[in-house]
Amino acid sequence: MISANKKPVHITLLLSIAIGCFVGLSVGIVLYSTARASYHNTMSSFAHSARLLLKGIEQGVHSYLSPAEEVLKHMQHLAGGGELDHLTPSQQVLLLKGTLAAPHQISGVELWNNTQNGLHVSHHHTAGFHVEFEHETDEHEIDIMQDLANKPPHIYWDAPYYHEGETSILAYSRLDNQHQHIGTVSTGVSIGELSALIHQLGQAHNMTAFICDDQQHVLAHPDLLDPKLLEKVTENDSLLLLSELRTPLLKNLLEKGRAAKPPAENDFMIRRMKSKNGGYFLFTQSLEGFGPKPWTIGVYTPAKQIDKPIQRMRQSIMIGAGLFVLSILASIVLARRIAAPIRNTALAAAKIERLEIDQVQPLPPSMIKELNNQASAFNRMLDALHWFNTYVPSRLVKQLMAGDGQHLVQSRAEVLTVMFTDIIGFTSLSEEMTPDATATMLNEHFEILNQCIEETGGTLDKYIGDSVMAFWGAPEQQSDHAVRACQAALAIEKRLAESHGLRIKIGLHTGPLVVGNIGARARMNYTVIGDSVNVCARIEALCGQLDDEAGMASILISDETQKMIGDQFTHTVVGEFQLKGRAKPITIWRLLP
Repeated sequence: MISANKKPVHITLLLSIAIGCFVGLSVGIVLYSTARASYHNTMSSFAHSARLLLKGIEQGVHSYLSPAEEVLKHMQHLAGGGELDHLTPSQQVLLLKGTLAAPHQISGVELWNNTQNGLHVSHHHTAGFHVEFEHETDEHEIDIMQDLANKPPHIYWDAPYYHEGETSILAYSRLDNQHQHIGTVSTGVSIGELSALIHQLGQAHNMTAFICDDQQHVLAHPDLLDPKLLEKVTENDSLLLLSELRTPLLKNLLEKGRAAKPPAENDFMIRRMKSKNGGYFLFTQSLEGFGPKPWTIGVYTPAKQIDKPIQRMRQSIMIGAGLFVLSILASIVLARRIAAPIRNTALAAAKIERLEIDQVQPLPPSMIKELNNQASAFNRMLDALHWFNTYVPSRLVKQLMAGDGQHLVQSRAEVLTVMFTDIIGFTSLSEEMTPDATATMLNEHFEILNQCIEETGGTLDKYIGDSVMAFWGAPEQQSDHAVRACQAALAIEKRLAESHGLRIKIGLHTGPLVVGNIGARARMNYTVIGDSVNVCARIEALCGQLDDEAGMASILISDETQKMIGDQFTHTVVGEFQLKGRAKPITIWRLLP
């Protein structure tokens, strides 16, 4: 019991403390959840701005390039109505000049017939119109015309090309009259003003916008507004490489930026590249329809623009994390104080369940009143179980617990092997000893026998004076019960020789028996009954008459036992004997070490 000056604490008080800790944990979780929601809202808002900007870039590109498509559609309409067939070359020149009058971004229009004769009209802001009749085509134009001859009369966009000091994008289409292919028309759109267009859009959102035709070349970027940078563009390479921009930032973002999943409502990709100054966010989207390969439109911005509101959120997250840690620590301390005695009780109960009662230590007292009461009750129960274990065979109880107990103890007929033992000369020995000395001697003797019987899986039935009755083959099925009984007999003889114990007689017999619960409802005994028990007792009695005084035990076995053990042990026949109560004589064998 605990000392009087240490009053046990009610578990209610401890639970109140626990509730307070969990409240702190809840507050921390709420703060964290709020901060996380704020972060998500901030990112969603920023992503929404990026989406609007990307949509603006997409619409701007369409608006910038759509005049070229309108020119081609107009020429298709004229060709389909047969109006181009009757135009003289000078009238064709006027027609093409008219198409170039309004859309300033269109650099030129080229008209080819099936005889590969062409008319090219270009427009320059400083030099005006330039007209050129062509009678030879280059390989690229021939490939285009041949390709269009096998395609529907749609508008197709080619890769950017460099011509006369500027980079343009070629759009082309076949011309049909009454479903007959009569020629080809193409127009070039300068991309020079695209950089200015997306630069204005990006400035409105404090971001930098760009357009790439692949992951290597740039179509539009604020850096391209620098004329000196455009001097690097040549006929061999009509677009600047990303690495040729004033800073390699965009190239690094596209190649090294860590991809992140965008919000569900967006169809663009988000990448982030971290650096010492905070890094950058990159938003990209694919744009198809203006070239053999999809373009990439995108915007990027320093991460600090997003991180400013996030920094304020981090303070809330840190507060929540602090509360979370404190709550966890408080919960751990409290849980250990409560769980330790409960855990010790559970471990002790598990040992009791396995009937390892001798290994169970009494539970210590607890400062918690309810747990202290539990420990006191458990210790009183443990004392009672120690007495219970003294009188009830623990091995039998374990077998009943492990299997179907009702089936195991139900009386049934089985073939078993029975053992009877008796101390040689016990009567004369006990006459010279005090009762205490006699009891001590028997206890030491029975301890040896009991250990040998249990180690071989036998069941000790009862003590009869200085005699022991045991059997093998029940309650658990043992097909080798006769072998186990012989092993136990030889083990007993060996142990008695090692401990200088008493010489004994051992009789073994195998035969049919009734095994199970026998007795009144208030006092049952798990035992065996039948003629085989009597036969075994008679065999044990023969040991006195046939004792050869060799070794610490005279071991006789019946012919039925000998048949079951075969040649697994050394044994010799003693002869046939007429046992009391038996009509026929029985063959007796001596079991030798």
